[in-house]
Amino acid sequence: MTRLAAEPPDELSEIDPDSLEALGDDGEGPSPVRIRIRSMPLSEVYEEEIMPRIRLMTVPQLMELTGLSQFHCWKVRKGERRLHARHWEAVKIATNGHEGG
Repeated sequence: MTRLAAEPPDELSEIDPDSLEALGDDGEGPSPVRIRIRSMPLSEVYEEEIMPRIRLMTVPQLMELTGLSQFHCWKVRKGERRLHARHWEAVKIATNGHEGG
């Protein structure tokens, strides 16, 4: 039996870049956000860019934003679980204008 990875791969080079969305991408080429993120391991992007923004949000806000359970959002906000990358862009948009922790 093969065990599936619980977290995304560490390097973005293992992910199709076209599946990533970045704020400020106008279709004219890679945005500065996308260029910076491509050079960072995903765990670093999460810890530096996403987790501080998650801490600005309440559990009910996370639940509404992601559709996840109260328990799961509580664990994510506490840092015991990692929010899936598909929700990162929504967290950035929801906390636009806030730098975080």
